[in-house]
Amino acid sequence: MSIKANDYQMGFGDISAQRILEKYKNHPLMRIRREFSFELFRDRLEALYSNNGRPGFDPVKMLALLMLGKLQNMSDNRLEFDVCGHVIYRAFCGFTIDEDTPDHSTISRFRDRIQPAWDEIWASFCDWLEEHGGIKDSLAIVDSTAIQARTRFRKEKSDKDENGKTDYSGQTDPDARHGHKSAKKPFYGYKEHVAIDGDSDFIVAVETTGGEKFDGDMLPPLISKIPYLPAVVTGDKAYNSAKNRLFLWSQGVQDKTIPKVRSVGRPPKTHKQRKRIERVFSVIKEKFGFKRTRFIGLAKVAFEACLSAFAFNLVNLLTIRGSPV
Repeated sequence: MSIKANDYQMGFGDISAQRILEKYKNHPLMRIRREFSFELFRDRLEALYSNNGRPGFDPVKMLALLMLGKLQNMSDNRLEFDVCGHVIYRAFCGFTIDEDTPDHSTISRFRDRIQPAWDEIWASFCDWLEEHGGIKDSLAIVDSTAIQARTRFRKEKSDKDENGKTDYSGQTDPDARHGHKSAKKPFYGYKEHVAIDGDSDFIVAVETTGGEKFDGDMLPPLISKIPYLPAVVTGDKAYNSAKNRLFLWSQGVQDKTIPKVRSVGRPPKTHKQRKRIERVFSVIKEKFGFKRTRFIGLAKVAFEACLSAFAFNLVNLLTIRGSPV
């Protein structure tokens, strides 16, 4: 598939739309559009397409469309219909009034196409945030949150393997696992592991695992995924282990995770800052609908988590610039 040429001319409908957009210029989507341009990723997105085949939609507009769906907590089917008839949605994505918009199957295929290039896109986005004064390298805060699977666990399909462990291969979502939010709060699904910048609350790294994964084991991969090396890392007691302390020491990073044994004296300031990550999870779950996954399978759920992190950073950007949503 090739990229469709952008040969649209402004018509009377676009002139009328500009009047509407001027009236609603303080809409959160319009403010995000003024603060950040998806053109940053054009070169990388266009590299995903060939010069042969039937012309497709502009990949920059398609990426903005994915972000719109996450920001407004819409399914692909809902996104197909709403972007077609909503002036602000069209403007956010870059579609003119008379321009065709993609259907839900096209959106789904683009989601699959962009996943292999996501790490580069994410790194470029973090570089942009660092360059524009949002991200610092002084402190990283790590934590995880439970995400319910889209499907329920079917006991009639459950079995035990040769080691006596639950066999999930017969489940509708074979990648989902049982885990615990706490000793008395079990769940079935996934865990989203996140690292945020301690100065701005921007998400700088995301990893997704089955629900059974122990939080403390994810500190090294999270820190390794951050585009820069933080000076200090903090997290709750689950991250305080000899293995993690050795890893942070080898990287030249100061360990300020909360010790499992209460220390004498006042706790460091970083221990109090750790709770700020709870706001991040609250926005992702309540605003972006990520309490429960829309998709089945670890790869698709992990990408959904990445889109949620990107969407959170766009919303947080308005707060950093002094105009919270």
